[in-house]
Amino acid sequence: MGNLNKFIYVHILKTAGTTLKHSLFERYYKGRYLYDGTFKPRYNNSKGRPEHPVTIYPQPYPKDYKKYDVIFGHFRHDKYEHLDRPMFSFVRHPVRRLIDQYYYHKGYYKKKIRIEEFAEIWANHMSYVLGDISKYKFIGVVEKFDKSLNLFCKNLDIPIIKNPITKRYFNDNNIKNTAKKTKKYIESINKDDMEIYNEILGRIK
Repeated sequence: MGNLNKFIYVHILKTAGTTLKHSLFERYYKGRYLYDGTFKPRYNNSKGRPEHPVTIYPQPYPKDYKKYDVIFGHFRHDKYEHLDRPMFSFVRHPVRRLIDQYYYHKGYYKKKIRIEEFAEIWANHMSYVLGDISKYKFIGVVEKFDKSLNLFCKNLDIPIIKNPITKRYFNDNNIKNTAKKTKKYIESINKDDMEIYNEILGRIK
C-alpha cells in the first residue's frame, strides 16, 4: 500500500471530507481507517449562539485509535502529534467555506443568529485547526479538487483515482446569494485563513 501506511488527516469543516472518505479512504483503506467523530455542534441554550467546540471542549480519544493506520476527522492538529505520523489536509476559500458552514449548521440554532455573528465565532477556523502548515506532508485545495486528489494519491504512493466519487455537499446558491458586503466582512476577519489559503493555493500546479 505504499510507503505511507499510517497517517493523520486533519479535516477542516466543509472541505470535501465526505467526498474524500468515499473516493479515497473507503477505496484504499477500508477497515484500516478511523473517523474521529468527536466533533459535535454545541449551542448556548440561553443565547442561542453556537460555540467553537474544537476550541472550548477537550476532545476524548476514540477507542483503540492507535491500531488504525489512518485517522481522520474534526480535531486540532496537535491531538495526534504523539503518534508521529505524516499529516494531510484540504483547505477551501475561507469565505465560501464559512458561508457554507453557516447554512449547514443553521438547523441546530436555538435562536436565530446572523451570519456575521456566526463568522465572528468561527473566524480563522482553518488556521487554528491546522497549526503550522509546514508540518504537513500535503495540503490540497477544494477549488482544485481533482488536481489536489491526484497529488494526494502521489504523496501516499497509491494509484491515481481516475473516476473519483465527486458528490459535493456544498450549496453554491447560498454562497451566490450572500451579499457582497457580507462576503467582504467575512474576508476581513479571516486574514489568517486567507493567508494560509493563498499560500497553499499557489502550491497546486
